[in-house]
Amino acid sequence: MLWRLLLGFAAALLVLVAGHLFFPPAKAPVVDVFQRGDQYDRQSGPAEVSFTVLRDWGTGMEARVALKNTGWKTLHDWTLFLEFPRTISQINGARVTAWAGSKYRIDAPERGQNASIPPGATIQFTLLARPGGYGQVPATVLFNAWVYPQVRGRFNYAEALQKSLYFYEAQRSGKLPDSHRVHWRGDSALDDGSDAGVDLSGGYYDAGDHMKFGLPMASAMTMLAWGGIQYRAGYEQCGEWERLLDTVRWGTDWLLKAHTKPDELYGQVGRGESDHDYWGPPEQMSMPRPAFKIDAEHPGSDLAGEAAAALASSSLLLARDDPAYSRRLLEHAIQLFDFAVKYPGKYSDAIPDAQAFYEPDSGCDDERIWAAAWIYRASGRREFLEYAETAYAAKLQGSLTSWTHTWDDKRYGAAVLLAQLTGKEIYRMDVAKFLDFWTRGDGDERITYTPGGLAWLQAWGALRYTANTAFLAFVYSDTVADEDNVYHRFARQQIHYILGDNPARRSYMVGFGANPPRNPHHRAAHGSTEGTIDAPTMNLNVLYGALVGGPFLPDDFAFSDNRRDERSSEVALDYNAAFTGALARMVMMYGGRPLKQLPP
Repeated sequence: MLWRLLLGFAAALLVLVAGHLFFPPAKAPVVDVFQRGDQYDRQSGPAEVSFTVLRDWGTGMEARVALKNTGWKTLHDWTLFLEFPRTISQINGARVTAWAGSKYRIDAPERGQNASIPPGATIQFTLLARPGGYGQVPATVLFNAWVYPQVRGRFNYAEALQKSLYFYEAQRSGKLPDSHRVHWRGDSALDDGSDAGVDLSGGYYDAGDHMKFGLPMASAMTMLAWGGIQYRAGYEQCGEWERLLDTVRWGTDWLLKAHTKPDELYGQVGRGESDHDYWGPPEQMSMPRPAFKIDAEHPGSDLAGEAAAALASSSLLLARDDPAYSRRLLEHAIQLFDFAVKYPGKYSDAIPDAQAFYEPDSGCDDERIWAAAWIYRASGRREFLEYAETAYAAKLQGSLTSWTHTWDDKRYGAAVLLAQLTGKEIYRMDVAKFLDFWTRGDGDERITYTPGGLAWLQAWGALRYTANTAFLAFVYSDTVADEDNVYHRFARQQIHYILGDNPARRSYMVGFGANPPRNPHHRAAHGSTEGTIDAPTMNLNVLYGALVGGPFLPDDFAFSDNRRDERSSEVALDYNAAFTGALARMVMMYGGRPLKQLPP
């Protein structure tokens, strides 16, 4: 009688999948989300259920059940109904809450890792069974879960995402297309590379200056591409997908130009001191802009490795939209990875002018591992995964301490990516240690929090570190693990803080929200006609979407909207890169409506 009531209730609400789940695991669209009270939401994407016999010793058997959420909303309070010809004697990672004969109801645990299934994630539980009827696998599987209704967001996340991409448009160098929207920008630096006999026009200016630094530029393209790969639905939801592809391609086009030979890559255009001595728009600069490269005699495996990661991740991003270009990117990525492995060396030794601006201190192993993992993900070639795993175990394991992913340090992103690709405990432990430091604490160590809730790491550009960590926390929570949703909540709260949910009641994105910054450290946006940083007092142009550095102390009010204070007001390619992906995730959660016209 009990089973009839359960099955009758479920049949009215759920999708029934008849037949067997074979090994290898079968895939079936078996999710249907149903009404709870007066709230209703339906999951459009399917779930995948697999049942695998691990051992069968005649008098008993052990099996593993895996549930994968292929939608974009977290599934809560899931239930699995099985018609199973054996007697389940023990279950680990779930609960048997009702049974009758060969029919079982299995529910999610009340708390812990399996209590919910984040988007893209797979949870597993095991069961032991005694002999029963004929067969090893269930004859019928019935699955359901609840998606809680979307909570109204505090901000217009679609507008924030739209403006974050606009910032990259303002950073463009070279011949600008007719579709260019930034009216105060024009063609510039068209002769870049001419001193070396190569065409290095195009690409992006690094920050508020007019330098092209290859390492942070490539790093920004990798993180932008990862955000699109992971959260495409957010970009599509607000009509920014094509804009993202255009943004990434503007950067990868330049990297392809800069990769002039298999073992040669240009990594800088402009000389830092003379560039920074000039305060004016890029269209009017006249100082020499020499080009600097790495090669076999003057290697830079950190730069070559990051360029390889950028091209490989972008190859994956563009695979469906432009297959031919995607293949070209992957070919160059593999060449650059081979260059990075064959000729070790720090790029700032080969290009000494970079030392005063971007001096790497994390070594080169992280970029090579990072690149190998991305090439594996883009190509499926296992030798690259084997390289990444072997090198990680030898060089990086256990080293993810009190820091985060940056333009220089790829350990954290590499660990998250490898955890995604393999699910192995070696990476999960390292990522958990890293994210615990930023959230609930790792032993006695925990990042400094401001009274208003900002996770604050360092004085110069504090918010880029927070945004980078928020993005990685979202990705890890959505695709690997997140007990009690701690990492997801952290990421959401930090993005909200940046957008304006803070004691100062101000946005840290230029041109967005309440009381945003007006004077970022940016020559073109300032628009001075006198060549001085102090006149005019207020920036003439709005650098929509730029994320500024933010509080220079762990104090919610330690921000100065002063272009001379570069700790607070600096903007850069790497500041916005992971932040943009995190905004796409926020769009997927809360929605929003992009502006019909930008600039407004």
